[in-house]
This record gives sequence, structure tokens and C-alpha cells, in this order.
Amino acid sequence: MVLCLIFILELPRFLTNNEGRNLLLTVLNAIEFVTFFYILSDVFYEVAVKRGFKAAHMGLIKIYVLFSCFIVLTAVTIFMLASLGVIRPHDYPMPPNLSMNVASNARDLGTEYFFPLHLTVVTSDDRGLPFFSNFGVFCGLSHEPHIATYLVTPAFFFMFALDWSKKAKYILSIFFIFFMLMATSTTNLIAFAVVLFFLIIINIKNRHDTLLNIVFLGLIIAFLSFAFINDLGVSAIQTKLDASSGTSLDYSKNFLSHVVSPKGFWGDGAFNVPFPNAGVKDIGILFSILCIGFYVLLLIGSVRLLFSPARVIKLMGAGSLYFLLHTLKVVQLSLIYPFTIFIMFYMLIGYMAMKGKIYKTD
Repeated sequence: MVLCLIFILELPRFLTNNEGRNLLLTVLNAIEFVTFFYILSDVFYEVAVKRGFKAAHMGLIKIYVLFSCFIVLTAVTIFMLASLGVIRPHDYPMPPNLSMNVASNARDLGTEYFFPLHLTVVTSDDRGLPFFSNFGVFCGLSHEPHIATYLVTPAFFFMFALDWSKKAKYILSIFFIFFMLMATSTTNLIAFAVVLFFLIIINIKNRHDTLLNIVFLGLIIAFLSFAFINDLGVSAIQTKLDASSGTSLDYSKNFLSHVVSPKGFWGDGAFNVPFPNAGVKDIGILFSILCIGFYVLLLIGSVRLLFSPARVIKLMGAGSLYFLLHTLKVVQLSLIYPFTIFIMFYMLIGYMAMKGKIYKTD
């Protein structure tokens, strides 16, 4: 409902202040969101009618998880082949003008892009993480590592809701974590660690696989302690978190500050993003309230799912919470990403399952 208001109120804002994002793009964005939601709903309904609620729910989750597994496994495979000397990723430069975002980063930041065997994108950046940064930064099928992890990491949590064997899930989880380290997105690593920590604590509290979760928590603490003592990539993360101008933290702070510091009533609207040199200065009081309200409502919803006694719904909450924490890096962009509708749809299905007590409690 709040998202609909943001789109609807963009019309009078644009007529009042005819600047910034083209109104046609906003209309097309709204049509895209409605169409995507309709397709998800229609597919879910058709499968639910024929095979039941659980089959429809797990079927849609499986498609997303399999796609994410493809991104992760192909990236790790390329890394392994490069480590064995079978291929050299930098021998596969990405074709020019393949992507506007790639061209922009190459022009403005001097980033070199490579596309080994047309399976995964690799950049020339070196983020200082030993071993994992030997060939640059891996971005999956995206132009930036934080976007790659933003799209695939919820699948890490959703995967454990599927009826696959525990062995397969644990093996795939190792590949997911390996990919996160190859991408070296500070936002991803922090958000993932926070959600994983809360999920483990909740599982221990609910006495679900208590011993396994305690051992897992101990291994995580031991690994982090070892990394800090030996400075295994810690300095690289500290550099990213440096508050000075131009760093990742500074970039994220500017986005957040723009949302929570409105000046005029209409401002530039919710869809005019304050990229460097974009000239966007004011989101507007109305759109600031709506954006914050939209985010807070989703955050409350994901936390409620996370504390559900049913394991499947709890994992839906964990994946959704990760998405929302990572979204803090680029709050306004979530308003134009179809992935937001995707996550909202799964949250809705999670609530339906929780209210209908579809899944048994732990």
C-alpha cells in the first residue's frame, strides 16, 4: 500500500516540480511491478490449486535458489580453474557496451571488467583479502559485487527450507560463503553475519539442533578471532568502513542522509537518487515519510517471520531480513528493483503460511 502511494504521488510531484526522473520511467516501473506481482501470484495460484500450498511455495523458492546456485557455482568453478592454471580470467575482457553500468564504471572509476567463458563477471579490483582476491573481485552476473551478493544471499537462507538432503545443503552453503568472500562486499558480509548470528541464537533458544548451532557459532567466533589476529582481510574491510569522502561507508551514508533529511514538501521525489554529480538535493518531507514507513513496515514483517516457531517461515524471515539490511546501502534503489517485489511476495506467502499454520513448528 505504501509503495503504491509512492508511485501515485509521484504524478503531482512531477507536475509541481518537472525535474529529475522522467515520469514515463516511473509509469513503466509501476507497470513492471504490477505485471511481475501478477505473474508470481498467477503461477503460485495455479500450482497451489493443482498440487497444494506447500508445493507452490517450495516450487517458486526452488526456481530462485537454483538460479542463485548457478551464479555461485559457476563463479567458484572459474576461480578454481584459475587457481589451477587452467584458465586466466583476465584473458577474457568483457565486450564493450555490453552494459551501461559496466561502461559507466569503466569510464568513471577505471574498473576493468572480464567475463571468463561467459559465466561470471570479474573486475580488476583488489580488496586485499588473501587468496580470495588473487584474480580480482567476482561479481556473478552483475556489474558490482554488492549487487551480486544482494541478489543471491537470501537464497542461502531459503535453500534450507527445501526438501533437499542436509548434505547437499551444507555443501552448497560452503559454496555460497566462498562466493561471498570472492565478492568481498563489506555490506554483504556484515548483513549476512548479523542475520546468521540472530538465526543461530533463535535456534538455540528454541532448542532446534541446539548442539549443531552451538558448534557452528563456536566455529564462526573462532574463525573471526583468527582473521582479526592475523589481519586476514580486516584492513581491507576497515578501509571500506573509513568515513572519509569517497569510501563505501561515505557512499551509503549519503544515501541514508538524503532519505532522512528532507527540506521541502515535494522535493525531488523518491525516484531521484542522489548519485554523485546528479544534482539531487532533497527527497521531500512527504516521500521521506513514505520511504521510511515502507522500510520499517517490511523490517517489522521480516522480524515477525524470523521469530515464527515454524522453521520454514523462520528461514523466509531470515532471507527477507538480510535483503532489508543490505538495502540500507541504496534505500531508494529498492523502489525500482523488481527483486523488491519478489521478496515482498515471499514475505506475503510466509504470512499466509503462518496464519494458516501450514508448516509444523520446530
